[in-house]
Amino acid sequence: MAPSLRALGLAAALVACASPTPAADASHDAAADTDARAKDAPDAPDETPCDGPARDALEPDDGCPLGYAGDGCAACAEGFVPREGRCSLARDGEREAWPNDLSRANSDPWLVVHHPSLRVLRPRVLALNFVNRNEPDRARGLLERITAAFREGSRFHGYERPEALPQWDYELLPVRDLRDGAKGRPGPPEAYPYENSTLYPRRMEGGRLVLDYARLFSEDFAQHYGFPDEAGRPRTLCDLFERGDVNELWLVGSGDVASDAAAYEVLEYKQRYDARGNRVPGSFDPAAGNGSFDARVRPCRVSVRVGFVNYNRGPGCFLESQAHGVESVGRRGVVPAFSRWFVPFAGFDLDARHGLPVRSFYDVQCTTRPCISYPAPDVLELEHRGRRYRVEPYHAPCGNAHYPPNGVRDYDIQSTTEVLSTCGGFGQRDRCGQEPAPVALTHAAWRAYRALAGDCDGPFLVWWFQSMPGHGSGRAHADGGPMLSPWPYLYY
Repeated sequence: MAPSLRALGLAAALVACASPTPAADASHDAAADTDARAKDAPDAPDETPCDGPARDALEPDDGCPLGYAGDGCAACAEGFVPREGRCSLARDGEREAWPNDLSRANSDPWLVVHHPSLRVLRPRVLALNFVNRNEPDRARGLLERITAAFREGSRFHGYERPEALPQWDYELLPVRDLRDGAKGRPGPPEAYPYENSTLYPRRMEGGRLVLDYARLFSEDFAQHYGFPDEAGRPRTLCDLFERGDVNELWLVGSGDVASDAAAYEVLEYKQRYDARGNRVPGSFDPAAGNGSFDARVRPCRVSVRVGFVNYNRGPGCFLESQAHGVESVGRRGVVPAFSRWFVPFAGFDLDARHGLPVRSFYDVQCTTRPCISYPAPDVLELEHRGRRYRVEPYHAPCGNAHYPPNGVRDYDIQSTTEVLSTCGGFGQRDRCGQEPAPVALTHAAWRAYRALAGDCDGPFLVWWFQSMPGHGSGRAHADGGPMLSPWPYLYY
């Protein structure tokens, strides 16, 4: 396959930024000639060779381009059709927003093709209120506060850029009222022990109640979604996701009665992709959330995400739930292009980057807590399984859902410890692929969000989301490849 213009451009950039080495080959000679010309022309700084560590390798030019598949890339990939000698989307066109008239369902290849140009996503979320004591206005009010927190979190570097626009702006569909006594249904039985209604899907497993996710996908439960087909029959959950009527399902419930069925924070059944953005036909990851769907759940033909909103908590706790789902998709490699930048962003590469015995701070085990300390802003000390490790210099990444960049334990979002962090400049590159110098950081960076999402790790997570590469941010890998914004990946 002929090299792309992008590959040729990156190769030229690498020649311009290569540091001289003793190797006597043609590429070195070209770089040496460039270096000599630069010395003769000091007013041309772009010719100066770059210092610092070697840049990342280019993405391998293997596999089929987006839209192509098969031997020799002679066939069209899933979701593409042959047209005028090339593989194209069946329905195509530029749009600034998703969903739209051309694309509305999760896992649509249109979303992959147009990811770089999408200005805003307005995914449709359907919420089911199961809590008998949770009045409709209260349920709606909590959900609106949650969506407002996500909206703020999608403003790239909004903490320092007042003009930043949100990219993740949920469309909240009418909340379905599944309380006992609502819509003409009978009230709860006498001496009913639970806060969640009798419609809350439960089953026994191992002598305890668990949430029956499979029932949510059943024809019997479909009547509660309120989406009839042309013949008046209720559409099932898979129908709703595959048609794009719904892009996420949220269960508003109570987690405060220990004997009731517990729910996962967020589950996702996720379509797998290859490195070029093509869907892997028929391949889904049932454990792409913070847990796994069991084998009883009927699989759909598109990605499905189901979140649990505790009615007695605030927006910050559900931000944390969704953050765990983002972590899972990013860590598991379901969408390789997303994982490529998310893993270093969130510090899930401590073993590869610093030679530590753990991939992330989630894996640290010690008997005397905290296991982590920062004796100086650029020094990390860590105890794991009886051994101590020291990294110097250490420049903190952006952290994960439990550990902010300066945290020494879970949920340490009030830490006043100062660390040097690369988070603010993550993906910001000069012409040689180098990121800016790290800057000092403490909890002061995110405390302004306490009013918006004050519970759990909410304030930090608004800042964390804002720190991710945003639409039009220009953030890039060291090889020049773009870091696309995270929000479309969530609906691949």
